Amino acid sequence: MKKSFLILFLILGLIALSSKISLAENTASSHINSTPQIIDKGVFHLEKYKTDTPITALGFVNNRLLVSFSSTEHAWFFNNSFAPVNGNDPAKALGYPSMQTAESFLTVPKTSPCAKFKDAVSAVSITNTKNLCLSSSTGGDFTLHLLPAAKDKPIAIGYGKHPMLEKTRVTWVGYDGNLYIAHIHPSLFADDVTVLKEKTSPTVFLLRNGVRYSIPDEKTFYTWFDSFKSVSVIDAKKLASYPLIGKANIRANTVIQFSDAPDLYIFQSANDAYQVFGKDVKITEEKPDKWILPDPKNKKSTIELLKRPVLLRKISVQSDLMDTFGPTWTTHVLTLDPKLRSTFTISDKPFIPVQDILFE
Repeated sequence: MKKSFLILFLILGLIALSSKISLAENTASSHINSTPQIIDKGVFHLEKYKTDTPITALGFVNNRLLVSFSSTEHAWFFNNSFAPVNGNDPAKALGYPSMQTAESFLTVPKTSPCAKFKDAVSAVSITNTKNLCLSSSTGGDFTLHLLPAAKDKPIAIGYGKHPMLEKTRVTWVGYDGNLYIAHIHPSLFADDVTVLKEKTSPTVFLLRNGVRYSIPDEKTFYTWFDSFKSVSVIDAKKLASYPLIGKANIRANTVIQFSDAPDLYIFQSANDAYQVFGKDVKITEEKPDKWILPDPKNKKSTIELLKRPVLLRKISVQSDLMDTFGPTWTTHVLTLDPKLRSTFTISDKPFIPVQDILFE
């Protein structure tokens, strides 16, 4: 009888303890709504996460967002939802050695092109030549600048405090106390390209960096341009002045699906030296995995340009497409005949936002 009573007492105690833990977790996680309001801004979209308790600080643990409501109460963004974390050292509580604070993102090196903006607070390199600058006014208005640019077209992105610029994402706390995350779409960083044709020929060509590529079919065309109204008609002599390199492929970062399966992929195109350096580039040597060519900045030395193969990277989580391309991503899926599947190499590694996007 005593033994049965003791077992019953222990069970009731565990239930009570479990209820307290559950209540504590629910209390912590209820401070922030894991379902954001999506605001489409064209070249970027904004995710607004409402909170019922003021956010005191932002940071990152293991490359994942950490939101703090007090010195001991936090929420960690994991698997598209916020999980509660309690304690003075949230990184340690999660099993990681350290936390990266929002302040660590506020750096603009003197050598950065972004240093020309007096109110610049953060700078990142998108490619070897493209830089994204985050400026903040004294009132906390945030503005993005993409460099280089023939004409600087600042992008008003929001206002608040604790801004963090990491590659193509800006996170901050709004003056309304809510959490904001702006995802910059790859289209902002896309190179300008044009489409040409000769008066008496139906063939259209993609002109890029002084060289041209023939566009093989309509589906490929529409990954580059919205309509045939974009086509410029020129004479044969002018067209011939642009060296013909080969056939254009599907544009990088196109979302692809084969009609016989639900799987989605990101297309990663191959590269070439002309695409990067223009028609006047002189290839010194071509190897299976790279090109050797003169350094544009120092003709006495050479540089290596690694070859990039054509790949499809499978989408493991559809929310990655939302974060990368915005709420209209479903309208840009290119559906292909299953017979073409064998013409592609499908990578063993799934698509990872930002890391696998080609900014060109």
